[in-house]
Amino acid sequence: MFELIIPSFYILTGFSCYACFTHFAVGFDKPRNYSQIMFGFTTLVLVLFSVFNIETLNASTVHSFVASLRWTLAFGLLLYGCLFWFVAISTQKIPRILSILIAVFVGGMLVANFLQPYTLQFSHINELTQLTMPWGEKLTYAVGQPNKYFLIRVLTLNLSLLYLAYVLGRVYLEERTGVNLAMFLSMIFLIIFVVQGILARLSIIHFVPLGMYGFLGLVITMSLILRHDLRQKSRLASNVYDAIAEGMMVMDAGNKIMSVNPAFTQITGYQISEVVGRDL
Repeated sequence: MFELIIPSFYILTGFSCYACFTHFAVGFDKPRNYSQIMFGFTTLVLVLFSVFNIETLNASTVHSFVASLRWTLAFGLLLYGCLFWFVAISTQKIPRILSILIAVFVGGMLVANFLQPYTLQFSHINELTQLTMPWGEKLTYAVGQPNKYFLIRVLTLNLSLLYLAYVLGRVYLEERTGVNLAMFLSMIFLIIFVVQGILARLSIIHFVPLGMYGFLGLVITMSLILRHDLRQKSRLASNVYDAIAEGMMVMDAGNKIMSVNPAFTQITGYQISEVVGRDL
């Protein structure tokens, strides 16, 4: 026997922590980059979702299982909301009213999740059992009656994911770039794993929910895309800075010269080494 699911979730948590700090650092730097900030929040929620999901799979009593599952579902709802808002900010193709409606729906489902005695997923839990994976790993599995609110959540949030896939697909068809294609395919990848996770949570298939792996693929892809976009913008700004015919300089907060462009040296006659580090 060897463990695979739980260690991989820990790896996901670690990678998401790294992505969270990276995107927050870039996003909150001036000028503000709200796509980066929103993706930072998405990865932060994913970290919390992963932590409580691990606790759920390791629970030994109904009480501990319900407590962990309640927070897993809560952060899962927030994860859907953050992902929707991230795509809305990044593409500028989603009507504001839809983002508001998703926020209201997520808030309502959060309230329902904490009011239900057995969470949003179950109306009653009969027992806990051990689900044995083909490689021998044992994970906690609940046997019970699905909650009607869970079915509403499943339907609504999956429709929202399909809508996001439609938006990203439309953006790709309009712009025909590899970045947009990668975003679209990562969303399809996520939908496939989320559907499997829902079927597992509804006990239609007896296997551990794999939705986490869909989010992992999405986080990796989106992180690479956002970094590529940032590098492209930095390269463009650098090219403009070097090619412009007017003399320009970059100063720090203390009014010390950090850099000058080639036009500055041609106009003033000063070399870069003569001015960098000096006060203005």
